Amino acid sequence: MEREALLRGSVHSADATLLTGSTVGHYYVTVPSYLADETHVIAAGGHDVHLAWLIPVHPVEADFVRERGWSALEDAFVEHDPNLCDLSRPPMLVGVRAAKSAGYGSGSLALVSPKILEGLEVRLAFREAALHEADSGWRFLSGQESRADLNDSKNPHIAALDAVVERDPSLSSLLVASVGASFEKMASSWTRAEKRRDAGH
Repeated sequence: MEREALLRGSVHSADATLLTGSTVGHYYVTVPSYLADETHVIAAGGHDVHLAWLIPVHPVEADFVRERGWSALEDAFVEHDPNLCDLSRPPMLVGVRAAKSAGYGSGSLALVSPKILEGLEVRLAFREAALHEADSGWRFLSGQESRADLNDSKNPHIAALDAVVERDPSLSSLLVASVGASFEKMASSWTRAEKRRDAGH
């Protein structure tokens, strides 16, 4: 009876979620990097046996592998440093799924204030007409920008839309809004607001 090999970078569905209340229900196959390289292959019964590490992953992470490849997921593991042995851990890459679900293509971009890149949270969000094909039209501000900041055409920075949403998943609820929409974060909730600031125009 032939059996399918578990290849690095492949994703396999479990019969059910692995923990009640968690969406972890897939396995991602990779090399056992926590072991010494010489232990990755062992001899057994006259054959070389390649050891594999099965990492429990969420559906959004499994989709990410299928769309962008296994190396992108492993780069994300390094960047986010999740506890891969914790079945109750939250999913990474929620921004990717949110952007895709809202109809944005892979690689969609947004303009963000330098204040956001410095670590302040997004408190103002509005959508303008796109400047080019990859532009989502979304502009994100902290609300602490000075008038000089807003008048400086070099001030806004380009960022991946999914990366911005990854950092603040609450933004995912805004992405279906049409051009001209403007939102302000009051406490922890987003409300529609009159557009009162601009990202450099």
